Amino acid sequence: MWDFAFEELVKQDTMVWKSPGVDRPPHFVQPSGSIKSPLAVHPFNPTFFVAESHSTLTDDATNQTIRLLYECGLSADHYFMFDEICRRERTDDCLLFYTEDLRRPHRDFIHKLREICRRLWKSALAKKFSKRCAKLLVWPGCFDKTSSEFFDTYGRPQDLAISMATKLAGLQHQIKIKPSFFESHFVRGKKMLHRGG
Repeated sequence: MWDFAFEELVKQDTMVWKSPGVDRPPHFVQPSGSIKSPLAVHPFNPTFFVAESHSTLTDDATNQTIRLLYECGLSADHYFMFDEICRRERTDDCLLFYTEDLRRPHRDFIHKLREICRRLWKSALAKKFSKRCAKLLVWPGCFDKTSSEFFDTYGRPQDLAISMATKLAGLQHQIKIKPSFFESHFVRGKKMLHRGG
């Protein structure tokens, strides 16, 4: 369903890099999970540090950020995950060196993915709820800011976003989220020892 859009991303990204004479290795990272899942995870470029740098999976538990999602209680069986930049790049490099032309193919791809998800979810919700509810819940289950530098500021909002996302997606009985995981287990980006039972 998203394969054609991904092929277009690879083609456009390669063309943009080649325009100034740069020949990049094709280390693209594809979305993971089913796009029909009612829960989507859209992190910002956590995929550079993995055990196998040539892996094409976004949902790679050898990455520390994605590992946190697993520890919090989320499972690759229940969500569709896609990255902001679909290459194995260091986040700092993306922020510093990606021009608008380099970002455009990735932004276009993300936009296409979101449109597919909206159509699928809107259709599924329309069958379960009223049209008013379907419009309200057009993009359920998307959250971000899982990077450790945000824990002290965004720990509680992240926990609330994950909890709300699983409830809106109707997965609260299938996914056992650890309450206050980001808020209580991390301070200033460092994992705390579990306190008490």
